[in-house]
Amino acid sequence: MATPARSRAARAAEVAEEEEPPRRGRARHEPLDEPKDRTMMFGWIAALVITVGAGLFFLKVKNQKDTEKAAEAARVAEVQGIIDKIKGFDITKPDQAQLMIDYAEQTRAKWEPEPVAVDITSLEARGKNTIEAEATRKETQDRFDGIVATLKDPTTHTADELIDLRRSFDELESRGSLMGAEFAAKLAELRKTTDHALADKVLEEAKAASAGGPENQLAGLQKYAKAEDELLRLLEKAHNSGNKDEKAWFEQRYRQCITESDALCAELFTPDYIQKVQRRDLLSADEAGTWNFTRDMEGFTHDIADGSMHITGPTNAAGRSAVLSIGDREKWRDFVLEFDFTLVKGTSSMYLRLGPAVNSTVESIDLVTEGKDALRLGEKNTWELSCIGSKLSIVKEAGSDPIPYDINWTKFRKGAIGLVVPEGTEMVISRMRIRVLR
Repeated sequence: MATPARSRAARAAEVAEEEEPPRRGRARHEPLDEPKDRTMMFGWIAALVITVGAGLFFLKVKNQKDTEKAAEAARVAEVQGIIDKIKGFDITKPDQAQLMIDYAEQTRAKWEPEPVAVDITSLEARGKNTIEAEATRKETQDRFDGIVATLKDPTTHTADELIDLRRSFDELESRGSLMGAEFAAKLAELRKTTDHALADKVLEEAKAASAGGPENQLAGLQKYAKAEDELLRLLEKAHNSGNKDEKAWFEQRYRQCITESDALCAELFTPDYIQKVQRRDLLSADEAGTWNFTRDMEGFTHDIADGSMHITGPTNAAGRSAVLSIGDREKWRDFVLEFDFTLVKGTSSMYLRLGPAVNSTVESIDLVTEGKDALRLGEKNTWELSCIGSKLSIVKEAGSDPIPYDINWTKFRKGAIGLVVPEGTEMVISRMRIRVLR
């Protein structure tokens, strides 16, 4: 008998049951609810973890930056407050300047790293200048007050004391810009009083030193030399100031000093006195090193040998002349000079009492081959020059009368003996001996 046919669905179910083995712990009839693949699940979990972590990190960084930003803002505000306070001090006033410097030092660590440090350093320097200027003002005022107390009666002081005080005036005057107009006016008046007292005092002391007979005349002349120097300085200062009244006042004293000194020279420096003064050979080996001369001039020579000097002028000098001199350090005032020379060619000029410059303020003698006092080229000249006080005399030949010249009071009263040697000149000095009287 034929078996009845089963349905297609029944057969399919049987096949499925035979192919899938039973799972441990689960009845065969339990439903199948697990996903076939776990990869997607793990991905979603990981994404969730990363998202949460990123959010937490963002919040942490944001919080940190907010904290840092707030701290920086507070620091900037503090530094700005320090800067504003430093700039708020009035550093033109010494006490404020000192407070500013102290505060800047206390807060240096906070402002020094900032760009504004350059400005603060400049303020510190200006503050220090204010303090130093105030200290200088105080010291200057104290010194001035001390001088005022000392000079209640200037006439009671010696010339040396008054000279020392004048040096103090020079220093105080250099600080006039710190002290103001009133101080400058008081100082000028005090200086004027002192200068007048000094002018009279040096004359008084010179006259007193030379009194009492011939034995005091040389000492008196030394005092007059000092008086001349001081009065000349005072006269030049008055001249440079443009004050005509002061210039006239000092000129009168200076010329008085010269007149009195000249009279004393005439009394003291007699022919007998002059002959007793030892002569110095200015062309000797001992004196050769004391000559001064223009350097670095092509062709200029001034060789000393065998007691004579051979001189040749410069070449390619573009109109410049060479100068040589002796006595610059000693600065001779009164002297008698034996001077034998031969002008080979060209011209020259001799300067007596030569100072720092060759100009019209120095007494000079032209050695030329034309005019009234013309010399003959190649001919030896034997001169004796006497330069004493305001008198110059020249004996041009042995036994002849001296030729007198007056020396103007505006000429230098002390200095060297110099020769100006132009281009193309040649001369020989065969004797040059001097008796220095003063």
